[in-house]
Amino acid sequence: MKNINTYPITTYLLYLSLLLGFIPITISVFFPKKTKSLRIISFYLFVTIFTDLFLNPISKVYFNSPFIASKIFTAVEFALVSLYLYPLIQLKSKKSIFVYFSSIFATAIITENILIHNQSFDSVSTGVSALLILILSIIHLFSRVSYNSNLEIFKIDSTFLIVSSIIIYFSGTFFIYILTKNNFFDENFRTYYSLINALVLIIRNLIMVVAFLKSLKSSFNQSAFLSSTKYSI
Repeated sequence: MKNINTYPITTYLLYLSLLLGFIPITISVFFPKKTKSLRIISFYLFVTIFTDLFLNPISKVYFNSPFIASKIFTAVEFALVSLYLYPLIQLKSKKSIFVYFSSIFATAIITENILIHNQSFDSVSTGVSALLILILSIIHLFSRVSYNSNLEIFKIDSTFLIVSSIIIYFSGTFFIYILTKNNFFDENFRTYYSLINALVLIIRNLIMVVAFLKSLKSSFNQSAFLSSTKYSI
């Protein structure tokens, strides 16, 4: 079978994902108080874009390796997403869960990158990070249903959208992360890896854009309601 060159398509899709990633950041900059609950996600998107545009090129030029930046990003990504999910989980044992999960991730990233001196893509620690974040996201959805009998929990709010985007992104990239270490230098694998990653990024960032706009709309509606109540009194 003749190989299909998807490189131009992938490039355009990556540019689109970057553009979509800038929108929530812009919203949080101009409306910091109205998007306060999404500040960590905004910073997470900023770190993602900064890594793609700056850290990756710096890693290639100064460290002669495209993987240094990805190793740093893996640790930062796990920390930021975990920080966002922590206050959302309504379980009494959530502190123990996060300590346990953080220990597992720390063990994986230290073992892979320090003890065995892995010089290629950190597929094990990245895969472990994705799996743990997926479990935390599912635990949040479970606790949201179990600890609240109010029908409002089924409302599609900004929090639900953000968590859904996290689940879609990490479930969509989990298996390619695991396979990356042994296949990264295969040109065909890199092509399809980049294409899948770009598509999942677009979906994630698009849902996050909707979440930020929804949060902004809710804040404006609340302000308008308070204002009308004030004047009616």
